Amino acid sequence: MIKGKITSLEFHLDFPAEHILEVKFIEDVGAGMYPCYYIKSKGKIRISTSVTSLILNSKGFEHNNNFNPPDFLKPPLLKKLFSSFLWRINKLNHSLSLGIFQVNKNWHESFQTIDKRVKKLRPFEIVTNESQENTFSPDYTLKNEEELIDKSVYYLKKFVNDVEMKCPGFDHIILTGGKDSQLIALIPKKNKNKWHIFSAEPNYALVREWVEKNGVAVNRMFRHDNRNEESDEDIKRKIVCSDLYSDLRHIRWLPYLKEIAAKFDKKCIFWTGTTGDTIYSFKEEYREHITKKYFKIHMTRACSWQGNYHQTFKNFVGCPLISPYHSQEIWQQVYRHYNPAIIKKNTDLRGRIGEKLHGGHITWPSQNPGPVPYSYDTYIDAYRYYLSFINENIK
Repeated sequence: MIKGKITSLEFHLDFPAEHILEVKFIEDVGAGMYPCYYIKSKGKIRISTSVTSLILNSKGFEHNNNFNPPDFLKPPLLKKLFSSFLWRINKLNHSLSLGIFQVNKNWHESFQTIDKRVKKLRPFEIVTNESQENTFSPDYTLKNEEELIDKSVYYLKKFVNDVEMKCPGFDHIILTGGKDSQLIALIPKKNKNKWHIFSAEPNYALVREWVEKNGVAVNRMFRHDNRNEESDEDIKRKIVCSDLYSDLRHIRWLPYLKEIAAKFDKKCIFWTGTTGDTIYSFKEEYREHITKKYFKIHMTRACSWQGNYHQTFKNFVGCPLISPYHSQEIWQQVYRHYNPAIIKKNTDLRGRIGEKLHGGHITWPSQNPGPVPYSYDTYIDAYRYYLSFINENIK
């Protein structure tokens, strides 16, 4: 049966990981944060959260030699030798707005895939059999801090509560580190007993203290020591789940998060505070250009790197990972009107947002150290493995 219309967010929430769905058209509504891939064939569009699933389902493969992601897992010595050179090239590329270099170290900005037929849905793109259309057009009319705070509080709360009602009986686990994710914990819930926190060291102790000091409503807290527990099979699986779009050393804890999902029989939704700081605080790499280039970074860097985390998580863990900063309504009603010039240097509105959500004063942690990326003792050529996986599994 062919489904009429589906959004990227609906697809991540409502369908299993790596599922193949036939649709008449698909629309991205979350700035590319819920990656979807599609292949057009015989008047139908097949979509999935996985490139390899579409390729294997098609029983064919048209190798795209123009898809050339960086070798993210190259040995550390080589990365060290070239890091200074790459940094200088990146700086030149950024300052002169050159398009001839693509040396980003942690993500691959591309809407191509390893197969010529399979495309990546672009941020705010609608795809039908006959056409593609981009629907995002910022107007920069929202210029007042209080208005931004009030509207954000409303739509953050509304999205969380809407998902609770849409998925009755589901548990919710917040991947918690700094303020972006802490704000999710402060949102009033329909059923606070269904909400839990996951945090990794060195942030876990800080997050636990923050919860206790502020009386944040949480049922269970899950801890990870941030040691790399991945087996060789886990890293290979992670390569396939990611479709090669980002550095997998920054995508951590997945085997343990999969265990947590199993505790709830996969009737759970994971939450993360993706790029909230880029909207409500002064994050320099997003603020150097405060008009159209601000949103361009969201539609390229953010959807390629952080979006790939959402995709890899969904495919590996088997449950959706969603962000309240990437609901359809908050982008339509708030961020589409948002003027980035609101945020001046040293400005951070997240404290005020948190107090409005919580209904009182919040004591915030004095630091947010963040877990270090994983390291691997043995080198694996991700591209070569990925290609061999496809060729070995085509029937």
